[in-house]
Amino acid sequence: MWRLLSEEFRLYRPVLLISWAVGIAIFGLILSLVALLGDANDRTHMGTLAAQLPLVLLVASMVAGFIVTGTDRSESRVRLLMTLPVSLRQVGGARILLPVAMLLLGLLVAHAGFALLLAFQGQPFALERHLNVDFMGLQMLLWVLVALVVREVIELHRARGWRAALGSAALLIATIVFVGWLLVGPIESLATRTAVVGALDAGVGVGTLAMFCRRADFTR
Repeated sequence: MWRLLSEEFRLYRPVLLISWAVGIAIFGLILSLVALLGDANDRTHMGTLAAQLPLVLLVASMVAGFIVTGTDRSESRVRLLMTLPVSLRQVGGARILLPVAMLLLGLLVAHAGFALLLAFQGQPFALERHLNVDFMGLQMLLWVLVALVVREVIELHRARGWRAALGSAALLIATIVFVGWLLVGPIESLATRTAVVGALDAGVGVGTLAMFCRRADFTR
């Protein structure tokens, strides 16, 4: 599976790099416009605006993940991978881990960029602010995984009808509602909320793999 994942990542690596480049270019353009056209108050808050760089990198990584999942469907890539001497579980694992790897790599780059930005501004290392980057990154990873689950629910509906897909759809909706509650709920510890979202990511990924391995039709 790891060899398959490595080859898939090599194929789609330009998508991730282009997403980063476009995101950074747009962000740089916004900073330049603020510096050139903004008033003194706007320029004073340039540091605060520049601190949003990790969010830009995470969004770009999430977009790359969505592009990969969409391309996977349009190319009927699963059918092509099934012709290789690999198991169904390996194909499903690589299919899920590819966007996960993109998001996690984006998370690492976001942390590095944020640390350099803070050092450039002369600010000390801020653990809570880095935890916030983790929290945002894991939330975005969850939405990419949700897109994969939605596809599996659709395939289950096509193969067995809505009754068979109802349980999975209900769990998916409950997960989304829980994430919404987590954002506004009583849990104040950022570390706890980050750990909970990470656990949800893992659970959704495992559930997606289980649904994929139970598929009977791979023509789509």
